[in-house]
Amino acid sequence: MRENGLRIMLFIGYNAVRHTPDDLNPDELAVSAIYQKGTTKGSYQRPGDRSRKTVPVSVKGTGQVYQCNPWNGKLTAIDFEEYNGRSEGELSIEEDELVVLALFHGVNEINLGNAKKEIAGQIKVGVNRLELQEFIPNTPQERSFLRSNFSVETIVLPVQVLRPWRELAPGLDKFAGRGTYNGTIHIEHKAADRRYILCLGEASDTFQVFINGKKTAFPDQVLKEVDITDELEEGDNQLKVIVVSNLYNRLNSE
Repeated sequence: MRENGLRIMLFIGYNAVRHTPDDLNPDELAVSAIYQKGTTKGSYQRPGDRSRKTVPVSVKGTGQVYQCNPWNGKLTAIDFEEYNGRSEGELSIEEDELVVLALFHGVNEINLGNAKKEIAGQIKVGVNRLELQEFIPNTPQERSFLRSNFSVETIVLPVQVLRPWRELAPGLDKFAGRGTYNGTIHIEHKAADRRYILCLGEASDTFQVFINGKKTAFPDQVLKEVDITDELEEGDNQLKVIVVSNLYNRLNSE
């Protein structure tokens, strides 16, 4: 992909698997048997650093090459040399590792993790209500999680910030269920060249985000972030964050 002097490249580790359905592998079972002997492991165990190899890499184009940490977007500059219009060097890689490289033309230093958050600055999120519905069995005699639901009765709490519900009132440290945070995001002017990222740093459970009644793309459950650019409008935007913690809070607090 190329954008503003940027090329992003993906490299998969050196453990190539050969598909051989006409020459079944007698040492493997089921699906694994259709792959060539020596290219699959019947009972896979990550081998760790002992499986690392140093491999040569050649990238089309010249400029500073970075390796990207896919968990947080941060970039680390790596030493590649320019040769005949290409950038060449070596990478230490595990056999099944996915490596993301970025090549910047005329850029000496960059951090995608920080840049993503600095593009739009900071916009205040107003929260005014939390609705809680308990996770319960369908009947008092039920013993299976398969027959369960969220209660019709709703606990409504006034809130001013996005905080974990276990911190809001006594007894909620053991509450298991669904919490819906309601609020607003106000934008005077929506810039066409900016991205708007909602950051939910303290969300410890699975969550979904709705803007103006429209469900956003699936949020990053690791970084607790979601891109809400397409859903935002100028003026007041209705925000809804639904957090589900079926049994975690209850078990974690016992």
